[in-house]
Amino acid sequence: MSPCTSHRVVVIGGGNAGIAATAQLQRAGVEDIAVIEPSNTHHHQPLWTVVDGGCAPAAVARRPRPT
Repeated sequence: MSPCTSHRVVVIGGGNAGIAATAQLQRAGVEDIAVIEPSNTHHHQPLWTVVDGGCAPAAVARRPRPT
């Protein structure tokens, strides 16, 4: 994406809140949405309870973000 590109809505952060907000906007009919997320790794929050309980290694909760 070039620095001069514009969008109707820009969501800052691709975590749970940013993705949920984006999904709600899409359901409301907004079509031109950009999500800005600097991290290349997503930490899947629901899996942390399994990791904390000792039933899985932390690596299972980390997934690469699509580019």
